[in-house]
Amino acid sequence: MRTLAFQLFPSLLLILSAFVCLSVDRSNTSLLLGAYFTMFAAYMLLAQRSFNIKSLLFLALAMRLMAFGFLPNLSDDLYRFVWDGWCSLRGISPYQFTPSELLLRDPSFSQELFAQLNSPEYISVYPPLAQVSFAMTTFLSGGDLMISSGIFRIQMLLAESLLVFFLYHLLPEGKFKQVLPWLLLNPLWLLESYGNLHFELVMLSFLLGSVVLLVRQKWLLPAVFLALAASFKLHALILLPYFFFRLGWKKGALFSAASLGFIGLLYIPLLPNIEIEAFISSFGLYFKKFEFNASLYYMLRWIRFEWLGYNDIARVGPFLAALSTAFILFISYRLRKKDFSTAYVWIMLIFLIGATTVHPWYILGMILFGSIADLRFPLLWSSLIFLSYFAYGNENFQESLLLIGLEYTIVLLFILYELDYLKIFRSFKAR
Repeated sequence: MRTLAFQLFPSLLLILSAFVCLSVDRSNTSLLLGAYFTMFAAYMLLAQRSFNIKSLLFLALAMRLMAFGFLPNLSDDLYRFVWDGWCSLRGISPYQFTPSELLLRDPSFSQELFAQLNSPEYISVYPPLAQVSFAMTTFLSGGDLMISSGIFRIQMLLAESLLVFFLYHLLPEGKFKQVLPWLLLNPLWLLESYGNLHFELVMLSFLLGSVVLLVRQKWLLPAVFLALAASFKLHALILLPYFFFRLGWKKGALFSAASLGFIGLLYIPLLPNIEIEAFISSFGLYFKKFEFNASLYYMLRWIRFEWLGYNDIARVGPFLAALSTAFILFISYRLRKKDFSTAYVWIMLIFLIGATTVHPWYILGMILFGSIADLRFPLLWSSLIFLSYFAYGNENFQESLLLIGLEYTIVLLFILYELDYLKIFRSFKAR
């Protein structure tokens, strides 16, 4: 009876807090952050207890079904999904015209939907299979936002079911039962996937499939699965160097060629309608214009501002991107004999340290693979990164550098603690 009470109370607290997080306006940051950290505390109480798998899946499903009653409240990406879907259904490539250009050409496009878009002056950057999802969803929903969000959530459920299936076949039974509650009940995982409809979950399901197939000594099918992952979220390709070095020069080259070739095939039908310069410019936003919850970039921005008197993101952003790329190549080679989960966490960490924009959903993969690799700092980060939403409660979305500094300082200190930094330093020196 006492054990039941210990599980029932945190479960109810988790559900109640999730309800608040899904329903409250993002400008109400006090309530939002309070509910999230309450949710996280309940999650910590539950995840470390032994869980009956059926009970766990029931609780996880209940929380996911709850999201079906709400539109995303912390992200406006849904509106771009539906806009791109309408474009495809009308025979217009989302890569050809910006929303602003389309509205001038065709006033029948919804001005109400247009008003909700982020970056209407730039063409879409979502890859081909994501566009297929947008078009299918918009067709089935008729553009209704609530119905569209429901269909997207069904896709999330299917993708997550596939992910759990791959986890079951990758991990020993004991490890599987250990990882599952830490993953399925994680508040950030729930809110960013089902609440805010970010396609990292879909990408990760195919990425995990690639890993499972690779473990079984295959290379062609893993290459296809990596391509499928990148066809929903292109940043999956930052793992290509690791796969290359892991497989060796010959198989690695074949693997890379197969992955890139398959992605190329998916883009071929769209090539005649792609404005290449505009497409590259849209991607450049993430290096030259957008900035949010960054670490190293904000430090360099402050230094450069002191020297130059203005924000120099157009130079600093690409410089950091190039530096991150070099480090990713290096660490991919050094970790080529390590398991994929460990490699993913460190590669993604380097990528995010060098990024000018670090949204909370960017670390969902680190939560997944960190749980598998027994690295706890992604779990800690999944609690602290939610502090970045504090900006939505301020005029002009002004970020709190104090909170961002607190977030990264705590995470960095925990990384050093978890890795036993001095010991690792000596081992590298010995080599």
